[in-house]
Amino acid sequence: MTECIPAGKPWTMFNSAVVYFLFAGAFWIILMALRWQETANDTQMSADVPTVRVKTTLARRGPSLEVGVEQPAFVAPYYRVELNSQASGTVSFIEKEIGDRVTAGERLVEISSPGQDPMTLKAPFDGVVARRGVDPGAFVQDATVVPGVQSLMTVERTDIVTISMNVPEAYVALISKETEAVITMDALPGTSMRAKITRMSPSLRETDRTLRVEVDLYNGTEVEYRQFVARAEQNGRADLKSRTMPSFPERIAGTGRLLPGMYGTMRLLVRSFKDVDLWPSQVVSRKGGVPFVFVVEAGIVKKIPVVIEFDDGTLCRLTGQGLTRTSEIVVSNQGELSEGQKVEATLGNP
Repeated sequence: MTECIPAGKPWTMFNSAVVYFLFAGAFWIILMALRWQETANDTQMSADVPTVRVKTTLARRGPSLEVGVEQPAFVAPYYRVELNSQASGTVSFIEKEIGDRVTAGERLVEISSPGQDPMTLKAPFDGVVARRGVDPGAFVQDATVVPGVQSLMTVERTDIVTISMNVPEAYVALISKETEAVITMDALPGTSMRAKITRMSPSLRETDRTLRVEVDLYNGTEVEYRQFVARAEQNGRADLKSRTMPSFPERIAGTGRLLPGMYGTMRLLVRSFKDVDLWPSQVVSRKGGVPFVFVVEAGIVKKIPVVIEFDDGTLCRLTGQGLTRTSEIVVSNQGELSEGQKVEATLGNP
């Protein structure tokens, strides 16, 4: 049996197809027009964006480069003791004054009380008087009974000094007692001292997440140091902390003794690079916590994501796809730049 198709149906199907293709064609034309307009707008925007002047740098490379972390450093006496009265009475003997040398066991202060034997305060170690708080005839109170009583005398040991620094948490894993420290003091311009870390705290400070490191330095001449070493070996280093010898610093330049209370900087040399490319730390920018750099190629900026292998705040070691020794990296005005930005670059010293 032959199926009969209504005469008007093929024409209706043809009309539907035509309408479909007409709508599809119109959509394609509109889409192409929008894309052309977007391209024209981008071209116009690029033409309107002014050329930005920037400074650029190349990688720093040498036979040996030392990088580290630098923080404020403070000088403290090796030992410091405040002598307090352990009885109430009158000061019957005190001779030493600020700056006077004292020897271990020497009588420094004597306090007399009615009906009692005089109480004598002796020097706990060889040192110097840093402060004197009373004179003969003064009445003093028992510091073990009355809180807040002023000490009678302060004695410090300064033939050795301890220089301390707080290391930020990010660098803690990179340091050890073999780490070298370069120390400079504001009061001794032109003088730089180099020695290894003497001791370091076993934990971070909760207040600022830093680790305390200390360097003990012998505070005298090389001849005095040799004499000091001989005496220390004779008594088994009994008067030294943990029986650890202080370092005699390698003085890079200058002379001068260190005084407790001096302020300066300590730079820990946490890593040494040989034949490795390093850039100034300021080349790195971040967006959303992701580090990147701007590289200039033929006057156009290119944004390159990087991995920071090391950054001590001065120099950094970077890796990134397309980043090479000859890459010209932007070090200024990064906030004004974007991918494809035209720049006028001035190349500085690496």
